[in-house]
Amino acid sequence: MKKIILTICTILALYSCNNNEDLYDHSSSLPSLSKNIINKSGKIDGVDYTFDNVEVNPNLVILNSKNSKILSSQAEMSKGIFRLEVLSEDLTKELISGNTIYLITDENTYIKNITSVYQSNSIYDLQTTDASIGDIFKNGSLKISLSSTEPTVNNNSLKAVTNSFDRDYIFKPIIFDKEFKFDGISFNPNTLYTSALSIKLGFTNTQKFPNKVEMIYQTNLSINPHIKFEKAINKKLKHDFVEQMPNVILDQIKKIEVGINIPTGSFLGDIPVRISINQINFPTELEANIQNKSYLSYNFNRSLKIGFKYCSDPNEKNTFIYDNSVNHVNEIDSDLTGEATTNMEISIIPNIKVFDSNLIDINGKIILGVNTYNIGNVNISQSPKSYSKGHFHSSALFSFGSLGIPVYSTDIFKKSIDLWEIGEFERTMNFSNFIPGNASILPCNGGLTSYGYDVFLNYKYPISGKLISENLEMTYDVYADNGAILELNKKIKIYPKDITANSFKFPMCIPFRKIGLFNTAKTSYLKNITIKDANGYVANGISDPISDILINEIKLTR
Repeated sequence: MKKIILTICTILALYSCNNNEDLYDHSSSLPSLSKNIINKSGKIDGVDYTFDNVEVNPNLVILNSKNSKILSSQAEMSKGIFRLEVLSEDLTKELISGNTIYLITDENTYIKNITSVYQSNSIYDLQTTDASIGDIFKNGSLKISLSSTEPTVNNNSLKAVTNSFDRDYIFKPIIFDKEFKFDGISFNPNTLYTSALSIKLGFTNTQKFPNKVEMIYQTNLSINPHIKFEKAINKKLKHDFVEQMPNVILDQIKKIEVGINIPTGSFLGDIPVRISINQINFPTELEANIQNKSYLSYNFNRSLKIGFKYCSDPNEKNTFIYDNSVNHVNEIDSDLTGEATTNMEISIIPNIKVFDSNLIDINGKIILGVNTYNIGNVNISQSPKSYSKGHFHSSALFSFGSLGIPVYSTDIFKKSIDLWEIGEFERTMNFSNFIPGNASILPCNGGLTSYGYDVFLNYKYPISGKLISENLEMTYDVYADNGAILELNKKIKIYPKDITANSFKFPMCIPFRKIGLFNTAKTSYLKNITIKDANGYVANGISDPISDILINEIKLTR
């Protein structure tokens, strides 16, 4: 069957809490209101950015090659020890306790509060502690948006639509249109995926963390898969299609961080931002119980917006964003003689760091999935019947922190939606030859007068070669030897073991009537048994293996 949601590339960006501005504001740079305020927007390597009235702290001391020469090693600076030679007289007036230094090197970005200063001629030794975002920006907001666009070409290949893999490959759409063969099964995801992620940070004077954070992740997904079964098949397949991605794309997406430098003008120079995909997978599961050559295909288009708005002000309520829409689902095209179940997900774990440090660290984990169940024409002697059901699910965890301290996280987006349910098919199965074996010597977990049995049971599906589900639900009543009801409508989960083509075993815990203070009855009876599996197959009762007639009750002795 078909379960696909192949597509990648996740993208981040930051976005503020109480604005409804366009996430993709590409207005030209605006003039600054004062020498300490940044109003600037633009685009670098596919990344849109906007500074909106961002006021730089006047006590921020920017170290660069024009005003100083750094003498400390990277190891010393990582410990907060800065030794430098001052090249500018203006800088000497700024290197005082309480001010914040801002230094970008090839290896790191340092934002530190000065705690003590020791001077010897033009050489300054500074002791520092970690600074916070409020030591850099007093007001305003910073927005970053990454997005992909629809491709202009579409050929039969698996590719990211771009001519350059070393720059904006993460933000391009993914086309997954290629046929794969697995021992008699041909599968083509035929999927197009585009996505966008926006984040906006709001700043307030002296705030330790951003006072407002909004993160929104958006996708557009077009799925037109088809599966062909070339012969009778009874098997389960698990495969991660990330293995089929070209190595040049995989290496970029999974192993290399994308670094951009956002220009602020003469204030802070270029602010480094690092974007990475820590992990991306396309796990697919397919269970096929097919009696002869068959095929299955469908069409599905969907858009999803998911995110959160965080505000540090206790008077402002944090809100969550979830907008899941299905544009259309066309009819299912299938000619199955048997059953096919699919489950396919895309799992993306992106990360973004502003200032190339742990001052602002934003993470996400997004999972999108489609599972389908399809059955048709099981008994060729009867008129054709078919049934198909599709289901979409999504979840996301968003979090951000500063200086290694978690500030906020949410994992509430466990949402699902039924895509289609077409046709009808009576799913029945048969259980017979109920053999409970010997009762346990000691009571089981049902109570002091309950005893365990290792039950043997035969089964038969209407589909040739189909194995029993690994997750069954059994409902039954238990009657005592005197006719008293011990359990009514008891419901248990069955986890089969020793599964063969027509039998399995499972444990049961059965109560018996208590007689007086120290005695327990030797006999109990099971009645009104119903068993169903995860795909909706139901058996109402247990049949005699010879006559095939349902048994009214099953006697258990100990």
